[in-house]
Amino acid sequence: MPATVHTLKVTLRDVRPPVWRLLEVPSETTLGELSGALVWAMGWEGYHLHVFTADGTAYWPPGNDDWFGGYEDESRHRVGDVMPRSRMTMEWEYDMGDSWSHDIVVQSIAPAGPGATLPRCTDGGGACPPEDCGGAWGYAGLVDALGNAGHSRHGEAVEILGEGYDPSHFRPLERRRG
Repeated sequence: MPATVHTLKVTLRDVRPPVWRLLEVPSETTLGELSGALVWAMGWEGYHLHVFTADGTAYWPPGNDDWFGGYEDESRHRVGDVMPRSRMTMEWEYDMGDSWSHDIVVQSIAPAGPGATLPRCTDGGGACPPEDCGGAWGYAGLVDALGNAGHSRHGEAVEILGEGYDPSHFRPLERRRG
């Protein structure tokens, strides 16, 4: 059982209505493991590159040193070391093409409760955009087209988002990562 748990509020930038998740992770979680939990909490598949940035330091997945110099290996850094206090922040960018930027804020750090199964998503808001839809601007265009049957991209929006898609609806996840 972990000694302490970080409660993190993760907010996707530049998307309306706001998309956010409240995530609990063991403080000893590596940034690489955190990325997996974030992908799960947001509802993505995890096949894109990502980077964390905190206090001017970039943390990349191992093996990307040929592409990007001057980075830290995310597998060697833990959440509790990078963000040791409440209200500390970090950025997580997922998918360098669509550039989904997220603000991560430490809400609290507390002793782990007995029997806690982590990571887990305890709350959230807004529907997460689908992967590969063109980033925040492409997503906004799809949502606009979905709401207008006469829009030239309406059919595409229905195909990508689904007929009854509601961007404000948060579908509660299985409460813990499976």
